[in-house]
Amino acid sequence: MVYLITSMFSWRLALRVLVLTPVVIVMSFLVQSCSGSNSKEKATLSRISVEDGVIKDEAGRSILLNGICHINKDPAAYYLHQEDSLLFIKFKALGFNCVRFGIFWDALEPRPGFYNEVYLKEIDKRVRWAEDNGIYLILDMHQDLYARRFSDGAPEWATLDEDMPHVTGAIWSDSYLLSPAVQKSFDNFWANKPAKDGKGVQDRYVNVLKVLAERYRSNSSVAGIDVMNEPFPGSVAKQILPLLLTKYAEIVYEDSGQKLNEDELAALWGNASGRNEALEVLNRNQNFQKLISVIQTISDNFEQGSLSAFYQKVRDSIREVNEDILLGFNHNYFCNMGVESTFKIPYDENGVRDSLVLYTPHAYDLVVDTDDVEKVNDKRLSYILSVIDSSAKKRGVPVVLDEWGAFPLSSDVSYVRPCNVHINLIERYKMGQTYWTYQKGISKQSYFSDCLVRSYPVAVTGTLLSYRNEIDGSFSCSWKPNLSISKPTLIYVSDVSEFKAMELRTNVAPEHIELIEIPNSHSAFLAINSDGKSKVIKFGWTVK
Repeated sequence: MVYLITSMFSWRLALRVLVLTPVVIVMSFLVQSCSGSNSKEKATLSRISVEDGVIKDEAGRSILLNGICHINKDPAAYYLHQEDSLLFIKFKALGFNCVRFGIFWDALEPRPGFYNEVYLKEIDKRVRWAEDNGIYLILDMHQDLYARRFSDGAPEWATLDEDMPHVTGAIWSDSYLLSPAVQKSFDNFWANKPAKDGKGVQDRYVNVLKVLAERYRSNSSVAGIDVMNEPFPGSVAKQILPLLLTKYAEIVYEDSGQKLNEDELAALWGNASGRNEALEVLNRNQNFQKLISVIQTISDNFEQGSLSAFYQKVRDSIREVNEDILLGFNHNYFCNMGVESTFKIPYDENGVRDSLVLYTPHAYDLVVDTDDVEKVNDKRLSYILSVIDSSAKKRGVPVVLDEWGAFPLSSDVSYVRPCNVHINLIERYKMGQTYWTYQKGISKQSYFSDCLVRSYPVAVTGTLLSYRNEIDGSFSCSWKPNLSISKPTLIYVSDVSEFKAMELRTNVAPEHIELIEIPNSHSAFLAINSDGKSKVIKFGWTVK
C-alpha cells in the first residue's frame, strides 16, 4: 500500500428508472417459495478466465471479484495469520469471493535458489481453506520499500543497495523519495544486477513466481498472481519532487497571484492548517490534474520500458508451467494518485497478447494516511478512478482494484461517508475490488458493516449493465441475459432480514427466483433464471 502525498512541501512527497414497469413481488411469498431449497449452486469454484476484457467462469457467466486484502507483514509471525481457518469461513459469510493474499519473497526464498517448503505448505493450507469456502485467491507478491531491510519484500541477499544510506521520514512511504538505499535497490532490480551467487536478482524473482504458478496450476481457487505490489521506478523518482513543487507554485500563482519560494512551500505544509490550505488549492479548477500531469512522461518511460519488459519476462516464464492462471499487473507507485498507467500487455511467441491479464491498480486520495483521511475529496477520487477505468479500456483488460480506502480503526471517527464515495465509484465502473485491508477489530467499524459488506452480483448470466447499493439498503442491478448459459445469475444479499423487509422490484417472475440462505450467517444468495423473453433483466429492492 502506498500513501503518496503526506507532506510534500517538507520534502516528503507522499500526493460512487426502470424503463420497463417492474413486477412488484411480495417478499414473504418469495421467501416461502424458496426456503428449504436444495439448490445445486454450491461453493465449488469454477476456474475463471478473461474473455473480451471480462472475467468469466467456466459456464460463461461474468464474475465480479469482491473481497479484501489479507496480508500480515510481520516476519516474526512468518507473514501469516494463525486464525485463517476461521477467517476464511467468516469471509465467505461476508460475501467476499476474492481474497488478495499477501506472500513475501523474503520467506519464499531465504537463500538463493532455496524455496522454503515450510512456508509453502502454510500457503497450501490457505489455498485449501479458500477453496472450501468458495473464495478465489490472488497471491500478492508484496513489497514495501523493496525489502525486509527497509520494510518488507525482498530477502537480504537480494537487496543490492550498494551501501547507500537509508533515509526515513514522518511516514513510512516517504523513504521511496528520500532513501538512496531504497532507490538503488530498485535500480539494481530493474537492471537485473547479479547477487553474490552470480544470478540476476530479477531472474531470481521471476523464478519464484514460476514456482508458485507451477505449484497451483491444478487449483481453481488460486485465480491469479499479483506480480508485484506497487512497482517503484527507482532513483529516477528524484526528478519528480522538484517538478511537483514547481508546478504547485505555478498553480498558486495562477489562482491568486501569490509567488511562493521554497521556504514558503515548506512552511505551508508544515502544519495542519497549512496542509488544509494546500489541499484546498488542489480541490478546484482542475488543479489536481494539472499537478500530477507533470509526472506523466517519467511514468510512461518507466512503465513502457523496464516495467513492460519485466512483465513480459514474468509472462513468458509462468506460461511455461501454467497456461490458465491470471496475471495481475499493478501500475507503478505514482499512478495510485491518478497518473495514467501505460505499461504494455505482454504477448506470446506469435505476437498475440496474453488474454489472461488483470489490471490490478491501487487508488488513494491525497489525504490517505493522514489525520484528515475522512475528508476524501469526491471529485479528486472520481478523477483517479476514471483514469484507471480509461486506462483499462484502452488495453482491453478487466480491473480488480487491489487496494483502496485504508481507513484506520477508530472509535471516534466514522469513515462511512468516504467509504461510500469509493464504493459508489467502484460500482459505477463495475470494477472488481479488494479493500485494504483486513485488521483485527475491523468488523466492529461502522464503515465495514455499512459499506464494505454489501449486496452485489457475484455471477451474471450475460452482460452486467449496472448495479448500485443505496444508503437505505435499496439495491438495483440490470444485465443483458445470455440464453445460451444454463446457470443462474447469483446476487449476494448481505442481510437477509433487511432484505425480507424490502419490496422486490423486478421484471422476473417469482418462479424464476430462488433464495439460498448461507448457513450460520445473516446472508444469502439469490439465484435468478432468465424467463427467456426479457432483453434486459432488471432486479432490485427498495424500502416499502
